[in-house]
Amino acid sequence: RELFPVVRDMLVNRTLILEAYEASGAELPNEVVNERVQAIIADQFGGDEAKLKEALRNSRTTREEWMKKVRENIIVMAMQQLQVDRKIVVSPKKIKEYYAAHAADFAEGAGTHVHSITIDPAGGAAAAEKALAELKSGKTFADVAKAYSSDPQAAQGGDWGFVDPATSFAAPIVEALAKLKPGETSDIIEMSEWRAIVRKVAERAGEPPSLAEAWPKVEAAVRAELGQARYNEWVDSLRKNAYIKNVDVKL
Repeated sequence: RELFPVVRDMLVNRTLILEAYEASGAELPNEVVNERVQAIIADQFGGDEAKLKEALRNSRTTREEWMKKVRENIIVMAMQQLQVDRKIVVSPKKIKEYYAAHAADFAEGAGTHVHSITIDPAGGAAAAEKALAELKSGKTFADVAKAYSSDPQAAQGGDWGFVDPATSFAAPIVEALAKLKPGETSDIIEMSEWRAIVRKVAERAGEPPSLAEAWPKVEAAVRAELGQARYNEWVDSLRKNAYIKNVDVKL
C-alpha cells in the first residue's frame, strides 16, 4: 500500500518519457536493440537462446513483449542522459557549499559497505533467481554482479564501498540492509519490475576527511542531487502537457 503511489508515479513518468521520445520523431535503430538483446542472452542466460525462451514461457511473456521492454529501457536511459545528465553543471562553489553542510556524511570509512546486484525488468525473476542460486553455490559476488547486474557499480563487481544506504538506495533495499548482519546476503528484493540482491560487507564509523580528500565523492553527491532536481523538473514539464487520471484502487 505504501509503495503503490510511488510505483504508480514511476510508471506514469516512464510512459511520459516514452511518449516524449516518440513525439520527437527519433528512431532507435533495430541494431541497437538486437545488440542489447544478445548481451542479455550472453550475460544472463549463458548465451543459450533456449533458456531465454524458457524464462519467457515461465513468466508468460512473449518474445515480442520482452523485446518491447528492452527497447523501452534503452529509450528511457537515453532520454534521461540527454535531458538530465548532459544538462548538469557542477561548480566548485556548489561542491564547497555541499561539503560545508554535509561533511559528516563523508566520514572516512563511515556507513555500510555494500555489494549489490540489480536485475532490470528485461532480466526478470528468472535472472534474479539464477543469480541468487549462483551465489548460494559459492560463486563470488563480484562475478555474479558482473554477469547479471544493471546498476552503476556492476563493472566493479557490485561494490559500492562504504555508503549511507538511506541516500544511496531505494527504501526496500535500505530495509533489507538494516536486517542483515555483516557478511550476510539478502534474498531477492522486489521493487516493481526491478529486483535486487544485496550483501552487507561491513559497518563502521570514521572521521570526516578534508575537502580535498573528499572532493570526488562530494562532487558525485552534488551531481546526484542536481540530477534528481533536473529529473523532477523535466518530468513535471511532461506532466503539465499530459492528461493523467488517477484511479483509486483498493489494496
